[in-house]
Formats: sequence, C-alpha cells, structure tokens
Amino acid sequence: MILFLDVEGAFPNVVTGWLIHNLKKQHIPVVYIMFIKQFHTGRRTRLKFNDFVSESIEILNRIGQGNLLSMILYILYNADLLEITGDEEKEDSVGFVDDIAIMESFEETTNRLNHLMSKEDGGIQWSQDHNSRFEVSKSVVLHVTRKTQQDPEDDAKHIQLDRPKLRLLGKEIEDIENVKYLGVLFDTQLRWTQQAQRATANMTKWLR
Repeated sequence: MILFLDVEGAFPNVVTGWLIHNLKKQHIPVVYIMFIKQFHTGRRTRLKFNDFVSESIEILNRIGQGNLLSMILYILYNADLLEITGDEEKEDSVGFVDDIAIMESFEETTNRLNHLMSKEDGGIQWSQDHNSRFEVSKSVVLHVTRKTQQDPEDDAKHIQLDRPKLRLLGKEIEDIENVKYLGVLFDTQLRWTQQAQRATANMTKWLR
C-alpha cells in the first residue's frame, strides 16, 4: 500500500527558521548555512494590480521558486517527513521535493499509515510545524498486490483483496488503480503495462 501525499504551496510556505534548523541537523557547513540565512532574511516585495502598488511587505516565509538552490533546499526542508517510518521491513518512504510516497506492507496497512501520519512527530505534526498543509483532496492511495481472494458469490472466480478505506484529517483518501509518480506510471499489480505503453508511444513518436 502506498500513500501519495500532495503538499500545497511547497516553496512559498517554507519557514526560514525550520529550514536553517534542518540544514544544521544535516551538518551542512556553517558558511553555506549563513549564506542561505542571509539570502532568505530581510526580503521585501510589493504587490501591483493595474495602477495600484502596495506598500513594501516583509517576506517571512519562502524559498525562491526558480532559484537554482530551491530544489535542494526543499529536499532538506522535508527530510524529517521521510523519516517518520520506523519498521524497515514493513515501512519505507521516498520523496523528491514536494512529491512524497509512504509505503507499507499490505497487512494492517490502513491502521499503520494512520499511525504514521497521526503519531507524535508524524506526518500531520510535520505539516503543522513546517507550514506545509497537505492537500488531502489531491492525495491518493494505491493498494499494491497481486494476491486475490475467492469471490463469495462465485467459487470459480477470484477477485481483488478487500481494500480498507484510509482517512486523514477527517477526509477519505481516494483509492486508485494507477498513479503517475515522478514520471513513472504505477499500477496496483506492478505489471507496468501503462508505463510500457506510454514509453512505446513516446518512442514511436520520436522515430517518426
């Protein structure tokens, strides 16, 4: 079972203090930390709409989107989120910038994922501390298994295993059959059919 989390407004919501804390935690050299702190402190901007120009506004939170460092800095910023898993045999997490996937073994997956997200220092606590709200409506869950069970209505037929519903922040997470993550199409049985079809179509397009 894989939970794909969507972080709303990743770069604009970065809290400078937490960013500096994480840089120190990852043992980034002090000279780089000081440079990054100075770069993200004391910044101001103005808003312009038609003929209106606002007063100068202090920017308290952000990583400059488009900045060459922004991708690396956000990877370090959300490093704690990738460490909420504990059981190496049953749990894992991967992420690139604001694309996060948390993986669980199929047994008791719903309860374990709920625990990972709601426990102290879990995913929801990270979201609150780091000013990075999860867009629950855009988050999805993929049950990954090739196992089946006997159809209670037809002894000669096998159907998918029961899929317990996952709820986060009072909302039910959408259960899907396939998902695109970092350019790769995942399906519930990991047969990569859609990914192969997509790759073949792209290859055919370029060969024409």
